[in-house]
Amino acid sequence: MRRRRLLLLAALLCLTAGGLRAQESPPAAASILPVKEIRPGMRGVAYTVLQGTEVVPIQVEIMGVAENAMGPGLDLIIGKLVDPKTAVCGAVHGMSGSPLYIDGKLAGALSRRLTTFEKDAQCGFTPIESMLQVGEMASSASAMAAPFSPFHLAKGDTLVEPPAPRFETLGVPFSATGLSGQALGELWRALGFSGSGFIPVSAGGSGSLARLSGAELKPGGAVSAVLMSGDLNVVGTGTVTTRTGNRLLAFGHGMQEAGASAWGLAPAEIITTIPSYAEAFKMSNAGPLVGTVDQDRLCAIAGKVGPLPPLADYRIEIVHNGKASPTLKGRFVTDKNTVPLLVATAAAAAMQDSNRVGRTLFLHVSGELRFRDSAVPPLKMDEIASGEDFEARKALMTLVEPVEIFYGQPWPVVPPASLTLRVETAEEVRAWTVEETRVDKRSVDPRGTLGVDVVLRERYGNRQVRHFDVALPPALKQGPFRIRASGAMGLDLPAISDTAPAIEDAAQYVALFNRRHRADRLYLQIVSDAPGRVVGDRQLPALPPSVLSVTGRDAAASGAKTVSMGEQVWYETSAEMPGVVGGQQSVFLDIHS
Repeated sequence: MRRRRLLLLAALLCLTAGGLRAQESPPAAASILPVKEIRPGMRGVAYTVLQGTEVVPIQVEIMGVAENAMGPGLDLIIGKLVDPKTAVCGAVHGMSGSPLYIDGKLAGALSRRLTTFEKDAQCGFTPIESMLQVGEMASSASAMAAPFSPFHLAKGDTLVEPPAPRFETLGVPFSATGLSGQALGELWRALGFSGSGFIPVSAGGSGSLARLSGAELKPGGAVSAVLMSGDLNVVGTGTVTTRTGNRLLAFGHGMQEAGASAWGLAPAEIITTIPSYAEAFKMSNAGPLVGTVDQDRLCAIAGKVGPLPPLADYRIEIVHNGKASPTLKGRFVTDKNTVPLLVATAAAAAMQDSNRVGRTLFLHVSGELRFRDSAVPPLKMDEIASGEDFEARKALMTLVEPVEIFYGQPWPVVPPASLTLRVETAEEVRAWTVEETRVDKRSVDPRGTLGVDVVLRERYGNRQVRHFDVALPPALKQGPFRIRASGAMGLDLPAISDTAPAIEDAAQYVALFNRRHRADRLYLQIVSDAPGRVVGDRQLPALPPSVLSVTGRDAAASGAKTVSMGEQVWYETSAEMPGVVGGQQSVFLDIHS
């Protein structure tokens, strides 16, 4: 009996040594503990969800305060998780935002690990004063800003990785239906998203957990930022720090630090917490949308339970080896930072549908992105690829590139209204390369006819010859010209590179990209060097030097964008092929009098 009393006394002393006994849930109404009052040796309690929706306490020992650790006037509270529940995992990705209470007062939110392989659960907490500044910004925001898009690289730019942070920000576990964590990570790195705070993980759905409601969005509860919902989901999960009425603060850090935002807000449940010294994280499912994440800043995200963000519809048809799968439907957010990512993710998930697609494939993705502004025509999507894994990934990047560039331009944001895609796949290779171009004569009469044979080689060795009888156009002048046989990419990239810098508005840009050639056709052109100028979306080739100079001055005086061009296409024809055509070959000829 005496020994039992001693053990009980020792346990009581441990619980009260730091001046705080762990409560099972956060205080209903807590006052603020300013960071200037925090001292080493204090004991605190953080609250989070480790499984399901139950909020549990985590004992914390305060080590001190790192002044200006996140920037001028932005301190970081340094603590150590000293709870048996976190002995193996420490601070995990998904705990971001877990509120820290000291002496019953709200001090901050868990936001950082100190190193990648942290072994004794030392971590950083964002002071609550810094987070409340974000809450004030959110309550006064009247419209969504146009933040910098991480996707667009202007001509000649290179992607620069952000400098290594002083402390490792806890990431936001992100999942996408149909994509493994590895596949999602590869996709995002290809899109220039590797510098974000997202941790690609497997699993995680959205919207199906009807039992979850806005009531679960409480301090310590799991919260999701939902970018896409329905049959396909793109969801990131963290923890609520504080809630006042319908407004809440979460994460203790930003997702993209994009500023004003418009993402879906949803309660979540934690499937499990995966322990790992290198990258521990939470696996989660999200509930239905209950509001909007409207601020994404350095020290927090902020949201409001109530009205949903602007949403666009998606519809994706999947056909594999001629057999159709159920059509995928749902909605996605229209934030300009995320639209390219979501288009790429949706297409990638459809391409890897179920377990029916192997490493060898033929792929055709077609569809359109419609906009809310009726003055802007739909952006057509039509990408064909064939080969192994690399060709599929390359096709995906080519498919989404027009969307990336569109949302990286300086014109006013044009939100999408809907996305429709049809993804057709087959487990076979259908790919041809232009190997040789032959002509029946090297010098031709004006208004003469030329016989052209184009030799194409199939991926695995078979050859095919396509013959063209070409009548020279009357306007083609005496002198050198060339016959060019090419696949689509060899024609579109130079044309877009020459014309895109002169584009002045969204409608012109869409019209330019909608003129792209099809990848399953062989194109034959007659081309000559002909200095000219592009004004807006108009090409003015073969201009005399005097006209070329005047055109440039007139365009500059009117404020119109203008760039030079170096060739004129006099004639173009094409032939359908049973697969993707790549490569380009030219033959140089002369017209004699």
